[in-house]
Amino acid sequence: MVVRNMRQSMVEYHDILWDVGYAKTWADSFENIPNLYSARPPLEDFLVWRDLRVIDEIHWYGWFIDYWMEGGLLRDVFTNKITTPYHWNLLRQPSSYSKDEAAYDLVVGNATIVRPSYDPNCVDKVSGGCKPIQIISAENLIDHTFGPVENRKLAKALEGKHGIDEYLIDESIWECIWTELIISKKGMKTFVDSDGITKRDYNFSSEILEKMMHELDRLLTKYSTDIAPDYWFSKHASKDLVELLKAHKKSVKDEYDEVKLGGRKLTSNDFLGPRERERRTRTRKLRMLEAILREKGAEAHSRALADIEAKEKVDHSDFFNDLDKKLLLHRVDGHTKAAREGARMRKLNMTGQVD
Repeated sequence: MVVRNMRQSMVEYHDILWDVGYAKTWADSFENIPNLYSARPPLEDFLVWRDLRVIDEIHWYGWFIDYWMEGGLLRDVFTNKITTPYHWNLLRQPSSYSKDEAAYDLVVGNATIVRPSYDPNCVDKVSGGCKPIQIISAENLIDHTFGPVENRKLAKALEGKHGIDEYLIDESIWECIWTELIISKKGMKTFVDSDGITKRDYNFSSEILEKMMHELDRLLTKYSTDIAPDYWFSKHASKDLVELLKAHKKSVKDEYDEVKLGGRKLTSNDFLGPRERERRTRTRKLRMLEAILREKGAEAHSRALADIEAKEKVDHSDFFNDLDKKLLLHRVDGHTKAAREGARMRKLNMTGQVD
């Protein structure tokens, strides 16, 4: 199982969504694979998406790890409770059912005793089940110091496996291949090849960083235990996972401290989270009203206050309900235009003529 730092996962996930045109189906995603990592999305597009999704995606990150570590055990994303196959299928269709429509207490019921069940794909299609035999750090794999060691871990996990071992290259050139791919950047593009704004351009508020730490603490507590029936910490994969998540939490905690101490200044374009964004909006309005009262008098102040209250009553739910559709159409249109231009240029290079 390849595990990324949670913070960077929030960024990279959106990058991939952009690259595949916000595809809703496997077929659409597959068709857009050539666009992967072509360029990082503009910051403005990322901000629109992340404020709507990032807190939920923190839950999905933890759910992903639980799913594989527990061999495909069906759990709810937001409560972590064992769930039913019916509810599981609803969760797998987030573009068809909203978070509220697929809520655990609504579909299953908090008082319901649920018999554990597993993803049929893990039972019927994966030899040995879905539990990972090795934990790989995506960050370590591309690191110029730790990369060769992580690469070797990955190769060793494949060694001796039926259907794979016969295609595995000789051990003597494992590090050479890693060097060519990571250092010399040969082969297909990866997330480290994306162009555009840097990781530092994405800042997170203490509110969101707290939620990340809370989820990481949940995972660390769970997989550090060594009691029945799971005896997690007696398993090699669990120990590697815990070591990795501890490092991830430290990096998030360091950033949290930096934000709280004012070392990293946040702007309105950053990951503020609902509470911080609301506080800043309220403060800005109060300052504006104070300035109006001071400069234009009580009557102008009353009119401005009434105008603000009227705007706050406007229902913007339709906008947010349609946002995914608009983003999808925008991205698909952009990729379509790019594909047409690419085809036009290829024809020009081959024939010297275009339509």
